[in-house]
Order: sequence, then C-alpha cells, then structure tokens
Amino acid sequence: MNNALRTTAFLTVLLRLAFDDVGRAADYYVIPYDVDPPIVVDGDLADWENVPNAFDLKDNAHVTFGTGAWNGGDDLSGRIRLTWHSTGICIAAEVTDDIVSQTASGKDAWKGDHVNLLMDLTPGVQAERSALGRGQFHVGISPGSFDVKVGGAPLPAEIVVWTPNDAPEKGGNVAARRTDDGYLIEAFVPWSRLKASAATMNKDANFEFALSDCDTPEPRQETWMTVGTQIWTRTRARLLPVVFGDGNGKALPPVRTTPIQQSAKVPQQKSLAFTFDAPAVPDGKDPFIFFKARFHRKKVAGFAARTLWVAVNGERVTGDRIANRPQKSLYMSGKEATFIAPDGGITVPYAPSAAAFDKHPYYRLIANVKGCEFEFNLADLLEQGENTVTFHNTASKQLEGDYGVVLEDVELRLKVKGATAIALKPAPTGPLPVYEPRKDFSKNWSDLEERQGTIGLKVNGEPFTITSTFTAPDGNTHQGSCPFYTHTRTVIERGEWIEVRDTFKNLTTEHVPIIQAHTGSAGPERTADVYLSCVRLPTGQGCKSEPANPTAFVTTARSGLGMLPLNDIFRVHGDQSASDGAITIGDRHFVLKAGSEYTAEWAVVPVARPDLWAFINAVRRMTNVNFTMHVLSAFLAHAESTYEWSDTMLRNFIERKSANVISKGLYCTKWKGRVPQGLAWQELLKESKNRAYYTDARDRIKKLFPDGRVKFGLYYHCFIDVMDENSERYQDCRRLDASGNHMTYSLDHYKLYVPTLENDFGRAIGKGIDIRLDELGADAFYWDEYNQSRGTYTYAPGMWDGCSADIDPKTYKIRRLKGAVHLLSLPFLEHHIKRVIDRVPAFFNGAPYSRTLADLHFQCFTETGSITNCHRVVLYTPVALGDHLTERSQKDAYGVMLKALDWGCLYAWYSNIVIPTHKTITEHMFPATPIELHEGFIICEERIVTNRSGLFGWGDKSAFTVHVYDREGRITKGEEAEQITRDGKTYAEVRIPEGYSAAIVRHRQTAPDRSADAD
Repeated sequence: MNNALRTTAFLTVLLRLAFDDVGRAADYYVIPYDVDPPIVVDGDLADWENVPNAFDLKDNAHVTFGTGAWNGGDDLSGRIRLTWHSTGICIAAEVTDDIVSQTASGKDAWKGDHVNLLMDLTPGVQAERSALGRGQFHVGISPGSFDVKVGGAPLPAEIVVWTPNDAPEKGGNVAARRTDDGYLIEAFVPWSRLKASAATMNKDANFEFALSDCDTPEPRQETWMTVGTQIWTRTRARLLPVVFGDGNGKALPPVRTTPIQQSAKVPQQKSLAFTFDAPAVPDGKDPFIFFKARFHRKKVAGFAARTLWVAVNGERVTGDRIANRPQKSLYMSGKEATFIAPDGGITVPYAPSAAAFDKHPYYRLIANVKGCEFEFNLADLLEQGENTVTFHNTASKQLEGDYGVVLEDVELRLKVKGATAIALKPAPTGPLPVYEPRKDFSKNWSDLEERQGTIGLKVNGEPFTITSTFTAPDGNTHQGSCPFYTHTRTVIERGEWIEVRDTFKNLTTEHVPIIQAHTGSAGPERTADVYLSCVRLPTGQGCKSEPANPTAFVTTARSGLGMLPLNDIFRVHGDQSASDGAITIGDRHFVLKAGSEYTAEWAVVPVARPDLWAFINAVRRMTNVNFTMHVLSAFLAHAESTYEWSDTMLRNFIERKSANVISKGLYCTKWKGRVPQGLAWQELLKESKNRAYYTDARDRIKKLFPDGRVKFGLYYHCFIDVMDENSERYQDCRRLDASGNHMTYSLDHYKLYVPTLENDFGRAIGKGIDIRLDELGADAFYWDEYNQSRGTYTYAPGMWDGCSADIDPKTYKIRRLKGAVHLLSLPFLEHHIKRVIDRVPAFFNGAPYSRTLADLHFQCFTETGSITNCHRVVLYTPVALGDHLTERSQKDAYGVMLKALDWGCLYAWYSNIVIPTHKTITEHMFPATPIELHEGFIICEERIVTNRSGLFGWGDKSAFTVHVYDREGRITKGEEAEQITRDGKTYAEVRIPEGYSAAIVRHRQTAPDRSADAD
C-alpha cells in the first residue's frame, strides 16, 4: 500500500469542514473563525450548528482512492466542519460508515477508520518542492475502537501527527461518539502540536481533508474520500487553496507571493534596484508590488512628504495604482495628510518599526490603514521572466541625520482581480409595502384536542399534530405514566399561545432518567420551511442546543407552528431538531430525583401565516420582553485613551459613536504575562498604580461630560481565573470534564470555575462587583458571558445539580451524573445581577438562558463574529455587538449595522480600532422599547430603524422626524423620505437605495415609555 496514502488518511474525520457555495469562492475555500465562546470538544456537535461553510463528502466524485471498494454513501460518506482560532484548529465530522473498524493506534492509526487534514501553510515557499516538509502538516484523528476491546481494552480516540515527523506527541483534545450509522468525531489541535505558527485573518494556505475507511478483517486502507476530486497523491500540488476567514465564513481571496528582498536600505538621494523573475500572470489575477518603508528612528516622529518613489522596468509607478490604502489618510490628531501623491511620490513615516507606527496614539492612521505598508498594482508594467524594481530616495540633501529609507518585505503578489463593484439597487419607485405594528392578537387556532401524549389543533384551517414521548430506564418509550413515574398533563389556552405542563412524580427510590421529546408536524407533504433557534434549515434537517433561543418553528404554505421550553431546567437542557418535515424540542439530560416531582413547562405558538417574524413577535409578547433599552455602549482602548489622547480626540471618539456608556477592560497590566481574568485582576488592584489606571479614566470621562450623560463602566467575568495557585485553593469549585480534567477556555491558563453564593470562589469573585462599583467608582457595568461561559456541564464531584445526567441513548439508563453550570450558578447570577441593575446602567453579553434571569429585564447584546449570532437575541434585547474580527473602519462598522438590521437588531460598538470621523445612525437608536422585529427593520415605541424602503408608521397619527444615512453612514439632507397621511394615519414614506438606512424618530409626546409594563 502507498505509504503516502497511509499518512493522509488520518485526519479526514476530524475536519467537518463546511464548504458549500457560501464557503467556497470561485477557486478557494474559507475556514471560518471560532467565535466566542470557543467550541467545546465533547462529542456533542450541537455547538457546531452555527459554524458556517459545512460541506458534504457523499458522491463517488469524491472517492479518489479505492473506488472499487466503495459501495455508496452508507459505506462511507461524511459531513465536515472546520473552524480556527489563534490557538489552534477545530474539526468536526459526522461520518457514515456501515462497518466501523479501528484496531491500531499511534502512527499506525492509518490502518483503520480515521479522518485526515493536510495543510500547506507556506504555499509560496519552495514551490518547486512537491513533498510535504517544513511548513506543511498532516494530522489524523482516529475515533478509537469504541466498545471493541483491542489488547484487553477499547482504544481511545486520538490525534496523530504524521507530518512534521518530529511533532510533539501530546496536545489537543479529541472526542468521538458511536452513532447508528457510523460515528461523530471532533478535535482541537493546537498550532504548537503541529509546530506551526498561529493562523491569522485572511492568511491563505492549501489543504485537503479526507475520510479513510477500512472494512476488512485485515487492517488496511481501502477507501479515501477527499474534498478535491482529482486522483489522490500526497503532494503539495494536490492540495486546494483555502483562506482563514472571519466568523461569517468570509475572507479575502488568497494571495500568492514571491519574495524579492527581505530587507534593504536606500541611501539618501540614491536609488536601489532589485531584479526578480515573475511567472506568467494567470487569467483573472493581477500582479502587485508590496513593501514596507520607513525612516528608522528610536521613536515614532511623524513622516516626511514625497521622499520615495518606485519604478518597475523603468516605468514610474503612479499614485492611481495604490491598492491597499487611500492616497490621503486621517491620522489620530484629526488631521489629514497625503501619503501617495498622484505622481507616485510616497510620504515615508519615521518609526522604529512598522508596528510601532501603527500603535502610536497621535500619528497612527485612522480606519486601520497601515502607515508603512504600500501595495501597487503592476498590471501592464510586469513582464513574464526577468523584471527590475527600483526604489528612489528623494529625501532632500538639506535634511540632516539618517535619511536612508528602510525597506522590508518587498514581494511580488498575485491576487484576484478587483471584483466588479456590486450593482446596489436604487431607491424603489411605485407602490411601497406598509409596515406598522399588529393590533389584533386574537386566538388564531381552533379544534384544540388533547389525548394521552398527543395534542392536535388547526391553524388557519390546517391540521397540526404534536406527539410526546418519554423514556424509562427499562429501555422503553412511553406517552404517559409507567412503572417508574406518573405523568399528568395540563394544557392551558393563553391568548396567542398554548401552555403545556407535564408533571412527573418518581415512584421509585432511585433517580430516574427521562428523555422527553415533543414533535410537531403538519405532515412532510405540507411542510414548507423549518427553523431551529430562528435559523432556517435549507435541507430541512438539523439539530441545535441554544438556550438563548430554544425554539423550533415549521411553516406550511398558509400557516406556521412553533414550540419552545419555558422553565429553567427545560431551557438549559433543551435541544431542538428537525427531520422529515417535523420539528422537535426535547430534553436528553433530565433526571428525576428519587421521590421527587417535576413539571416541565413548554409552549405551542401557532401563527396564522408562514412568517418567522410573526412567530418571533408572538414569542416576544408571550415572554414579556419588550422593555426599554437605554444603553449604547462602546469600549475604550488601553492606556493611551486615558493618558495620551487629547480632550478633543477622546470627546470626538465618544460623541461620534453617540455612546452613553464607555467601558474599560482588564488591561491595567498583566498577571505573570497573562490577561488578568478573575481573581488575578483583584490582586493587581491592590497596587495603587493599577487602581489609577481606572480612576484616571473615570475622572477624564467625568471631566469631559460633567452633566453625567456618559457613564463609565468596567468589565466583569465570573467564571474564568488565571492564577495557577487557585486550582488548589478553590479545588471544589473547579469545572471538570468527564475525564476529571480541569476545564479551560481558549488557553490552558484560562481555568473555569463554578461560582455559587455558598462556595469560596463565588464569594471571592462576587467581591469584584463591589470593587468596581464602590472602590473604583464605576457608574456603569459590563458583564461578559454571564450565563455559563464555555460549555454547559461540569462533572466535578459534589456539583450535581439534582436534575442533570448523561443518559444512554439506547438503554435510557444513567451513565453519569453531572451539573449544568447555569443552574448551579443561577442563585449567584440572580442575586448579583439584581444588585447591579438596581444601582447602575448595565449591559451583558448574551441573552439569558433561563426564565429566572430573563424576567429581571436587563439589556444584553450578542457578539457578531458571525452575523447569524443575531438569532440568539431576537427573543430578548435585539442588540448586535460590532464585529471585532472585521471592523477596521467606520464604514465597516456601518456595514455591520445594516446586517444587524436584517435580523431586526440595533447595534453596540465593539472595536476601539474604529475611530469615527462623523456621527452615524447610532445617534438615533436609543432609547428603544421594541414593539416588533422584522427582517430589515425594528419598530420601537420611540423610533423605527430600517435598512429598506417602505411606508412605516405606528398605526396612528404620530408625528416624527426622519433621518437618512447614505452608504458611508453619513446623514443626508433627508430628501429620501417624507411624511404622508393615509386613512387618518401618518406614515414615513421612505425610498432609499440599497446600502442606506433611516431612523424614524417619534416625537416625544407620542412615544409612551412602556419600560414598566412588566411590573
């Protein structure tokens, strides 16, 4: 057998790389970024459902080795996803395999079933070398042998690295689970295990992913399924282009580079030439010359105008060829400078390094323009074969000192031609749709009938059936009472929705596991669309576990029906799934304590039309979450915003963002080289200089805004700590995985704990709230990841929550007890959240996972490393935090605002890199009391914010003012909108081109504040 093939087979199962039409451009794939909280490697792939770019290996085109041994998708096929982080790469695969066989381990794992990932991280280096070597890796993930004993015991799942051959033998996490038709496998492989540098956003590479199958008694590699469809060879040229993208699965096209000169110095009033060979430029690509240029100084000291120009093959490179930046840029002082003149004259910065210039509080350029980096398009200047690039230093002879231009990273780049500008739609003409809040909330179903384990009803004349099942530890499934427990059901009609209460009473002296499932269907022939957690499933199949949005919704041609759990335990345990035109909500983790009683509460929400937003708004009314949101938050940079920014700069930063709460992070200093999460921060605050970091920032805000309209907040997290000694000090508070290991966040030193009101860690971390509000004088508060942080459960002894367990999906018996972190910490969270929101304006990361917390009515946002994360807040406070992965300019941020409106969400600022040059639509977003959310707009009591045209109103005679913003996020003269009256009601007639937005602000006397409606 081919040894190269053996090596490659290993990683296929690991990478559940999702590359469909979204994840693949014309000639490359995109690996999405792992947005917070990071993926938990536990064999449960529910947290992968929002990772974009999933793709399937199912047909014979992907069988690139052993085609004669492949007998169809049941023999071998798979669904792959992959995501990356600065710490490593995560892989998940759902593998269909009729015979799962693995009897080997370690370097011999290729002899059995496994998955493989191969990657070339240096595709432009030594391109003539075909063999994998330095800069490439080949990793395999073996699922192990599951319950089959090999040498007296089952083989565990494992990570194997074949290339580089001297890679560390340890590092990473892997988990596998046997399924009825194959296995699931997921893994995290740190870059250090691969002896590779960390990936960065938009870095390009080459890759291949492969599934390997062994069905014979003799261990051998029979079949190989790959993403690419060419016959398999283990060579660099066989790998496929890939780019490390953002959380939405998007990335810039890959760049292929040819180094010309790593570093050089062009003397004052002299020229320096380099000769290089250029390949033929492929169709669809352009050549570019890239370099960094600076005058070396010990400190950043501004720049020297028109002191460098470049020629290629004797032709001067003019300013209109600049590709990576505008010719003029604003710098932090608020002034503008020309960095590339029309004739190609370059303004060269004074700096000790390019990175130092880009960090300077005064001279660094706004909109993430890199001051020392220059890239010019060489189309029509470059020739195939030998070329010469010449750098001319034109610094005046009168300038004294070192005026040699330092050049670094001079290289030729081949990039995809600039995409043709997308033709954005103009403002519409003709009739417009009318948008106003619904007024009629009468019952929209009939013929409600409840029988044992079944509920039937009609919605808009169409029949729906909901069937419930409950397991027992004897391996049987029931629809009511059984020898282990009694079951009683109460069905209550409540206006727009139906409440269902299932009460179980344990009849035994043992803990009884119960898997419950409630499946709703109109019949597969009448199903139109299905949604889980308000995300449409194109295939109609899938599963999720999303306590922030635990819904399942199905539509027909005329109506829809949704379901969701209500009580805390059901929400935290709950999962949602869909298949064959049916939707299911369930709890696969519940244990009924000996002698106890429990009621699972859930809701059925019918809607009279097939509209997801009608369902969303009905659920919002049902759960009473349309309360007023007041906070528009922004985060401040590190120390420079306090000590180096001018008053004007800081005031503009805040006012142009229209923020009313400014929050600082944990960066007063580091704890032994680590970001001081948890109790480490509290230790550092014992030093006066570290306290001053915060009190000085607070005082500057108070000085600039003495009227108190801008509040000063501090960051807080209650689950993470970085002090090594605390693993022993708070041993009984640690979060442990099923193997007994102390669980971590994204890095090994980010240890996870479970705070409660009674345990020592909870008491210690709870004091951090008082430090922030009392000792440091913060008058606002930001609580990050308050629900549970990474992962759902802990297996620590003494941390059973009284209701959670791993339950065998075949025997329905308890495998092991566990504790849901949110439920264990819920009294702690409820107590401290109450006292925070009673004192100061506060905002929180993530919608509540429990009804107990949701009823407190506090403002939260969702992170938008992936914009689809907005589905997590559409049932609570619909606010999208800016995307820190992609926002580098105010225009970038405005683009995210428009995308958030597609989910009916408002916006909160994230990246402090974004230095605004003008106000934008955020100035008219808050306060906001939602009435209805829709695709593209949100209707609130005080305002309507939209990214599309229409006739907008409140269904009454409200007076209002319309503010329109163009594609740059700048306010227009407002000619795109006018007020009209129709049938005695006023409307804003908004006709805006695509890429515009509008805020329709209701005049105050007509905008009642309903923030107290829940009281």
